[in-house]
Amino acid sequence: MREVTSGIYQIRQKSTGRKYLGRTVDFVNRKCVHFAGLNSGKHHNPHLQNAWKKYGAEDFTFEILEIVAEKSYCQIREQWHLDNSVVWGFDFNTSKSSVSPTMTGMTHTPETKAKMSAAKLKMSPETKAKMSATNLGRTRTPETKAKISAANLGRKHTPETKAKMSATRLKMSPETKAKMSESAKMRKATPEARANMSATKLKMSPETKAKMSANRRKTPLETAARFVLVQENSGLSVQKFCEQNDVNYSYFNSWKYNQPAIRSLVERMKTGAE
Repeated sequence: MREVTSGIYQIRQKSTGRKYLGRTVDFVNRKCVHFAGLNSGKHHNPHLQNAWKKYGAEDFTFEILEIVAEKSYCQIREQWHLDNSVVWGFDFNTSKSSVSPTMTGMTHTPETKAKMSAAKLKMSPETKAKMSATNLGRTRTPETKAKISAANLGRKHTPETKAKMSATRLKMSPETKAKMSESAKMRKATPEARANMSATKLKMSPETKAKMSANRRKTPLETAARFVLVQENSGLSVQKFCEQNDVNYSYFNSWKYNQPAIRSLVERMKTGAE
């Protein structure tokens, strides 16, 4: 008798990187059902079916993303992958919900979110390693990158999302910040990236250039001192101060506002010496 394994899988198109993601209680059986439907031209997902018909079976592969020992957690883990792996408008999946296509755009209850979080914490090192290995070394073609860019064009974060992102940055440990800093230092821009940066700079309006120039003339010390003054008077948060004053949050938030030099500058500002 063969071993039956449950978990999360994807049917990936090799030439484009597009994928169809799903869950199953039996990988072997699920693969057979999918490929039988695709070969007969009767698969339930028309986007995947059309690509299969156009490019051929040899351009597709069935891959296991995560083995989930507890079958009741499969739906929760599928939702996590839908939220974090699928590129909507590019990949083959059409429903953003692991529950039902009719519930697209649903909001999870606190209980469901807690279960999803718990399931993530229970992942073994082996499962995490397999998930990492699945994407390791995978490069997207220029066409794929262009399609992903087009799918995300014009998408903006809501104020709530921005607030959550800011809160996440504030919670980062010094060790995490140090690792991110070291990782950024090791990155080198490709010739294409440099060309894009130069082109973007050329497209800047005179007003934008003036603002950037004015911000560069403000030293972090002066900026920190101004923040201390404003905070003492109004209790304004770091994020709000940065937004209102066009200040780079990343470097500004690293300053310690109780440094003697900053306190000295604050006192001089209060007395009108600055």
